[in-house]
This record gives sequence, structure tokens and C-alpha cells, in this order.
Amino acid sequence: MPEKRSNSRFSKAAVKVLRNWLDEHQANPYPTEDEKEQLGRTTGLRIAQINTWLANARRRGKVGVKNKAALDGLAHTTTTSLPPTAAIGIPGSTEIEINKWSDMNPLERWKHSPPQNEPAPFNAIADALGRGDLPDYADESSSPSSLGWQGLGSSRDDSRSSNRRAASVTSLERSTSNSAASSAACLNGRKERRRRRKMPGPALKKPSNDKNIQKERIYQCTFCADTFLTKYDWQRHEKTLHLSLEKWICCPLGPETLDPVTGKTICAYCCAPEPTKDHIESHNHRQCLDKGFVGRTFYRKDHLRQHLRLVHDMKMLPHMEDWKTTLSNINSRCGFCSQRFSVWSERNDHLAAHFKDGAKMSEWKGCRGLDPPIAALVSSAMPPYLIGMETNSVNPFTATQPMKCMTVQTHLDAGGPPTTCWEILTVRLGKFAKEQTDKGVILTDEMLQTQARHILYDSDDAWDNTAADNPEWLDLFKRAHALDYIPT
Repeated sequence: MPEKRSNSRFSKAAVKVLRNWLDEHQANPYPTEDEKEQLGRTTGLRIAQINTWLANARRRGKVGVKNKAALDGLAHTTTTSLPPTAAIGIPGSTEIEINKWSDMNPLERWKHSPPQNEPAPFNAIADALGRGDLPDYADESSSPSSLGWQGLGSSRDDSRSSNRRAASVTSLERSTSNSAASSAACLNGRKERRRRRKMPGPALKKPSNDKNIQKERIYQCTFCADTFLTKYDWQRHEKTLHLSLEKWICCPLGPETLDPVTGKTICAYCCAPEPTKDHIESHNHRQCLDKGFVGRTFYRKDHLRQHLRLVHDMKMLPHMEDWKTTLSNINSRCGFCSQRFSVWSERNDHLAAHFKDGAKMSEWKGCRGLDPPIAALVSSAMPPYLIGMETNSVNPFTATQPMKCMTVQTHLDAGGPPTTCWEILTVRLGKFAKEQTDKGVILTDEMLQTQARHILYDSDDAWDNTAADNPEWLDLFKRAHALDYIPT
């Protein structure tokens, strides 16, 4: 059987003997067989234990520790023992006599000045370089690095460029100290290299797999400045926030209805036959009825589902599909090519084709072509021919965040529904035009534009643009208020 390894530590006396032997044999810390036997007799250790201890000591860098300390002391002594004013002779300096100090340029005075006068002002050195000739060694390379111009913080390049620059005591002290320290570190270099760890570099960002980030939002709302990636999102936005062509009314015919199969009365909520008043009230019908017609009207199917779950504790059943009403035959027009439509879905397909071809709302001309009853249903909208200009504003108007538009936020009537700045401007400017006309004042475009700035910004700064600065909007406004006589 192999010999069982002992876990006991070496005695202090044995360790001291081994360390003393290492200190005496630093030049060659590898004992011969005779020396191993002698160490074994002295320490009481086996040859294998001595070999293991010496190998570990050499690997841990215990060899040469005293030499390293000695060299560190030498470096400290060398650094501090040199007189701080002792100057190093400069080749060629004997050619210039000290009594000609006033005839020297700043660079020459710097080369012959003691270290305590360093550094010379930067502008003086720059002036000397501009007037004097560089030494011959400067012609070796035209790059700043060849002349030692490494910028602030590049002290590690001093050793490479010191042979081409005038030496001083300060640079000598730094060079001597660094040289002594680096020489001492070489004795223990094996340990440092073994324990040195690579510092992690900056993490590289992985390329994003989201293709939508690189896609352009080509589908543009024709009622506000919102844009979208897909046709579906665009249509849903216009239908939900601007012109809802379908709506859902909870129990439009009351809490009871007729079964189309049997012809008997059933509950409008759960289809229970012949429901009693208590049964109907168990669905919280009175609570829903008290909200009024507007409170029971929803413009999205998921909103109706949410209402049924929260108020009536019901899921949406197939017969509730009949609670939806839809408008499809709507007159409209395209502002890109003036084509007219009578079906809303055809209009959407046509505009989508324009957007795919790169059309922008800044190219839109004219109105949407909606009939007055349908136009009255539009909400949170602006004139389509102003959307291109509004998109480039600091806070463009969007139906998803209408309060970001400062004019909307400023002129929002307390307690009233959200109103756009274009609606506010149309109403208030129309009132102003009527008052001035009744007084016999002949209005001009400039008067209307000035009043529009007062309405929206409470100032007359020409940089504050309003819809009245748009010729198309102003022309439609004048025609609507019988102001066609005003020259444009």
C-alpha cells in the first residue's frame, strides 16, 4: 500500500533550517542528494517532504525575497540621495557661454537652466520652436510621437524618448527609480505572471434582433401626427380614437329579448328563459342602466368584454354579437390624388398603397371629403393638410397623447371635453370676425393672423405660427364665414 500522507505541519525549527538554506543558496536553490540527506538529518524530515517544501517555496517566490528588499532599498536610496540641483551635462553646451544668457532664445535657456526653474512656460517653448531650428535628431520622423509629444498622462513613453530629449535631474530620478523597481520585480516575475488576471474589456452589444427598430413607420394617421408600423395598427388607431365606424351598446333592446328559435322571452345577459325581475337585477342591470346611453356605448369589442366582466360578472356570449352596429358606406376622398370613395375600406386600401409608395402627409391637399354628419363624429383631429407641418413641431399633436400639445393644454376648458387648438382657433377667430364685421371693420389676412396668435399664444410674435398662417386653412375659414371679399 502507498504510504499515507501526513497532515501534520512542519516544526518551526525545521522550517527555519530550510529557509536559512534557501537564503544561503539563492543563486542555485536546488540541493544535491548529499545536501538533501544533510537537511533530512537536521530537520528530521523525509527526502520527499524536503523536495515538496523546496518546490513550493520556489513556486511561491520565496527565493530572492531578501534580494528584492535590498534592491527596493537601493532604489529608495538612489532616488533620495541624489542632490536635487545636480545637473547632467548636455552635449554641445560648452559651445555656449553662460555670459551670453540674454542672447539665448527660450529653448536654449531651458536647456541650460537648473531643474528648479522647470518647466518653462508653454508659450515660450512654442515660440522657440517657431523661431529656432530643431535638432538633427528631430528629422528622424515628422510624427509628434517621434519627438516625445505623447500628451498628458503618457509617462510610460518616457524611457523611449528620453534619449532624444535634454535630460534633467528630475527625469534621471524617475528613470533610476523605475529601473531599480523593475529590476527587483524581475526576481519575483514568475509569481506575478502566474497570478495576473486579464481585466475584462468593454462588453460588446449584441445586435438587436428586433426588426421593427429598423423599419420606417410609413402608415400615417390622417387625423393627427401619429405614425405606425403596420396597416392594422393604423386602421385601429383611426377607428378607435378619431372616427369609430362601429360601436357596441350593452343591452340595446333592454334586459329581455326574444329567442329566435322558440320565440319566448329570454334574459339578454345569460339567455335564461322567462327571467324574473330578481334574476335581471342579479346581473346589475340597474347599475348599467343608470350610466345612460353614452356610458353603455363602447367603440372596441374588448372594452365591452371588460364591461361585462366587471359590471355584470358575465362573459361575452355569441348572441351579444348582435349588439354591434357598423357603418361602411361613407363618402371620403384621397388628399394625394383627389380620388373619391363611397366605401371606407376601399379608402383605407387606397391610402395604404400610397403610404407604401412613400407618400407623406405633407403632400396631402384639401380635406377628407367626409359628409357633415360623419365629420361631426370625428374627434381629436386636426386638418389633414396641416399634419405635415405639425409633425415637425417640438410637441406634435397626437390623439394618443393630446395633452403634450401645449396649445391644447393651455386652452382646455375646465370640466369640458378635450378640445384641440384648431377647434379653439376656429370658434374664437370666427367670433372675432363676426364682431369686427358687425362693427363695419374691413378685415384683412394680417388682422386674422395677428388675432390667431393672440388667441393661441397671447402674443404677437411672428415666429408663433398658427393654422391661420396656412393659406389653405385661411381660405377655407374665410369661405365658411363669408369673408371671401378679403384679398389673399
